Amino acid sequence: MTDPIFHLPGLFWMVRLDDDQFRVSDDGRSASIQVTNLLEFDRFQFLGPGSVKMHLTFHIDYTRDPGKPTWIKPTSTDPLSAFNWAGVMWNAKATGTFSAAYDDGKFSVSGTTDSASTQHTVGIVLPFGHMGVEANGRFSEPPPR
Repeated sequence: MTDPIFHLPGLFWMVRLDDDQFRVSDDGRSASIQVTNLLEFDRFQFLGPGSVKMHLTFHIDYTRDPGKPTWIKPTSTDPLSAFNWAGVMWNAKATGTFSAAYDDGKFSVSGTTDSASTQHTVGIVLPFGHMGVEANGRFSEPPPR
């Protein structure tokens, strides 16, 4: 069995984006993320040894579904809990492009993504993402309705 803390499945990076890389429309119904030539290091296990210098580029457009939002209330008061957050979330569709390449040229990948053609399971289409407003930790009081 894989250790869920130090050997997380899948691909992820956590990086801070500049303000101009994330845009939200004035009405809050759409958003986009634009990252160009971001230096990152591919580590083969979380906090583990080894890393490969790489650069990645992606552009993703999110569009909020017109349905009703889901109101989230915290179910924990522990400031470190993943369940200590509150928010208002809408399902969202996403489309975009991505590319990543090791600087040494040994690996590269590029493609497109469209949430309308992904996340199918047992005849149910699961939304690719969500858009909304959230607060966590000591700020996790539910937003006013």
